[in-house]
Amino acid sequence: MRALRDSLAVGIGGAVGALLRYLVELTSPKLPGAAFVTLGINLFGAFAIGVLMEIFFQRSHASGRIRLALTTGLLGGFTTFGTMMVQAVELAREGLLAQALLLGAGVPVLGVVVTLAGQSATRRLLVRG
Repeated sequence: MRALRDSLAVGIGGAVGALLRYLVELTSPKLPGAAFVTLGINLFGAFAIGVLMEIFFQRSHASGRIRLALTTGLLGGFTTFGTMMVQAVELAREGLLAQALLLGAGVPVLGVVVTLAGQSATRRLLVRG
């Protein structure tokens, strides 16, 4: 029964995250040959995951289901590796190889850096509070 509840938490969080991502993409200006919206979504999501990881680490009383719903579900649905790869391929096909490589290879590296920055910033805020 626990696995079912955890799965529902991830599924509901994922649906909300995917809907939020779609709304951000829908309402953002489109720039030709660029995937800045996807880049922003993924870097924001990575930072937010870092913040939540640190909050959950510092405040271990949060339930595992809440953690799953917010990280794997909500932020997992909000960020998107697949869309990012499709956009990288499209950029490469348009002859924009540098942008394609930055998006396809650089963003995952930047994502780790931004996640660590989120953790560090949150740790400092929690220590002060």
